[in-house]
Amino acid sequence: MKRIISLLLCICLLTLCTGCSREREITALDLVGKPFSCKVDITVLTAEFSGTLKKVDKDNISFTLSEPALMNGLTFIKSGDSVGVSMFGLTVSIDADKAPSASAADILFDIFSEGGDYNVEVRDDEILLRRFTDYDTITVQFDKKTLVPFRLHTKNSGVEMIFSQYSTDTNDE
Repeated sequence: MKRIISLLLCICLLTLCTGCSREREITALDLVGKPFSCKVDITVLTAEFSGTLKKVDKDNISFTLSEPALMNGLTFIKSGDSVGVSMFGLTVSIDADKAPSASAADILFDIFSEGGDYNVEVRDDEILLRRFTDYDTITVQFDKKTLVPFRLHTKNSGVEMIFSQYSTDTNDE
């Protein structure tokens, strides 16, 4: 009798342990919900830009250009329900609903502000996050192990972005 009880107990424990080892489903919030900063190299058709993307939280996101040199320091800002542009200490803000919706900065804000519908597809070595907007389909590729974004591309707008130098430190330097 003791052997049967021991055997049943072992089977129950084994069953419970295999249930615990199952991977948790990755959500869009796991991918875009964290504060971070990173370098972004952008190609829009034939134009090339570089800058720093910084996300403090879903309502505070900025993208500051460093290249081309003529645009160095130009910052696109999403703060709450407004978006703006800042340079040389001058900031112009408008209601986010009235802003143009197909710019590279707007694409970044669309993806990382955690709003809207996302589709998450887990592959062998990467995770694809897709966002469907009124004007385009945006796909961001994330490293499966680190959940760090490394590439963004659009279906219709001719935009490609490469992410590098990813950091969870969002403090100003």
